[in-house]
Amino acid sequence: MNKINRCSSHFARPLTNSLRGISSRGHGFSNSFRREFSSNSANANRYFLNSSITRTLLIGVVSICIFNVANVSTQPKVKLEAPVESPAKDNFTDDARRIDKSIDPFPYRISVAGSPFSLFGLGMRTVSFLRINVYAVGIYIAEDDLAKVRTCIKEIPENDSDLETMLTDPVMGKKLFRRMLDDGVRFSLRIVPVRNTDFGHLRDGFIRSIMAKSKNEDVDLNEGIAQLRTVFSRKRVVPKNGELRLSTNTASTLCCDYYSKPGDPAEFLGSVEDKSVTTALLLHYITAPQAASEQAQKSFVTSLARYVSY
Repeated sequence: MNKINRCSSHFARPLTNSLRGISSRGHGFSNSFRREFSSNSANANRYFLNSSITRTLLIGVVSICIFNVANVSTQPKVKLEAPVESPAKDNFTDDARRIDKSIDPFPYRISVAGSPFSLFGLGMRTVSFLRINVYAVGIYIAEDDLAKVRTCIKEIPENDSDLETMLTDPVMGKKLFRRMLDDGVRFSLRIVPVRNTDFGHLRDGFIRSIMAKSKNEDVDLNEGIAQLRTVFSRKRVVPKNGELRLSTNTASTLCCDYYSKPGDPAEFLGSVEDKSVTTALLLHYITAPQAASEQAQKSFVTSLARYVSY
């Protein structure tokens, strides 16, 4: 019996110790499991929180996009208009604008003081009985003033006659174009030499033209001629294909600009404020008889009559 008890004790102690070990390890496992569970719960909470913020941001972005699309769809559509062509587009063909092979073609449109001017007359200036070509001249009118031109012509009582005939008539033509200048119509003469010349030769030619156009008028041209001499007082060569531009403003002041070659910036030479001189010089190019360039004067009258008749 004692042996049996000793034997039982021998087996019972290891089993008890084993159970204690399991219990101890079980307690450790329980703590480890709780720590892991707590850690995972925290991570789950952070993930859920981040997911909520992401969803909120996504919803906001989508809402903004939908609003912008709806807003754009309700905005009025802007219609892009094509640039308006020059009224002189039908006056001259490309070949006609290339009046001399030694110079560039004359443009349909130029800009003077920021305003567009359209080509209405084009021809060659010749001198002496040998008919030597000196320069080509283009006669331009400010596009913003074309309505005034039309009104001036339509209001003349004698406009029942042929329009070109009326514009070419020495008396009627001069009367009409004087009225245009009085009404503030702006003109520009674009002069391009076909051979090298200089300011002195051009100036002397302008003065002779002014004196010839004003010989039967009782006007004092001295002050205006002096202003013109001052503008062209510098000794300067004007090369072939250079450009001299004589433009009137609304007050009939003649503004003179020089371009030594195409594409160069303008050099302002000065101005002539005497209206009598400005008018006489301009009339020498646009009225008959004995215009500075009969070719330019005739094409100017034809183009102007065509425009007014539209």
